[in-house]
Amino acid sequence: MRIASLQSHSCIPFDYSNEDTDTGSFIGGNPPQGVVPAFPDGRQKFFANLNFDEIGLAIFYSLDTAGVSSEIDMISFNDQVLFPSHLIHIVIHNESIRSRDSSIRSDVSAHAIVFHDPVPDVEEAEPLSFSKVGGSPFIDNRARVGHAFRRIEELGFRQILQFDIPHPRKASFVCGFPWDPGWLHVLSKGNLHQDVQFAFIIQQ
Repeated sequence: MRIASLQSHSCIPFDYSNEDTDTGSFIGGNPPQGVVPAFPDGRQKFFANLNFDEIGLAIFYSLDTAGVSSEIDMISFNDQVLFPSHLIHIVIHNESIRSRDSSIRSDVSAHAIVFHDPVPDVEEAEPLSFSKVGGSPFIDNRARVGHAFRRIEELGFRQILQFDIPHPRKASFVCGFPWDPGWLHVLSKGNLHQDVQFAFIIQQ
């Protein structure tokens, strides 16, 4: 899949399989073989691996979804632009095989990501709200988070990934999903193979 070919008016929806996979794109479980967080602080958790343009994007985070640690409590970082840090970041890599033995934990159960055919990114005049590659961000509460999306657009970033809550009737088997209820938006600027920059927005 090539991100460069995607436009803001179209997107590629994706879902999660009840089955796991050792290759390609997946969430939860062990990260790709040999891929480790850029911030080895002992709190990093693996979320997902997406393969694009012959490279992989592995997402790690240390945000606390239970609110135990005030320093990294996810609620404190909602509805704002987050640039790569120990809180959340992406490691670009060339591996696509899931590790069988990793010291990096994951709170999410392991599942393959299943991509569907491209579709127009609009539903009742709003961008599609479900998980997708590309397209425009779905904004749940513009008064609360609209400023973050305006800022990131002004900086030249565009959405490459939007993670929505797994549908309870279609994917109730997904356990430990950290952006629940809510969305994780992954945005990028530049060429994935050279000078890419990433940013994130969490809506909860």
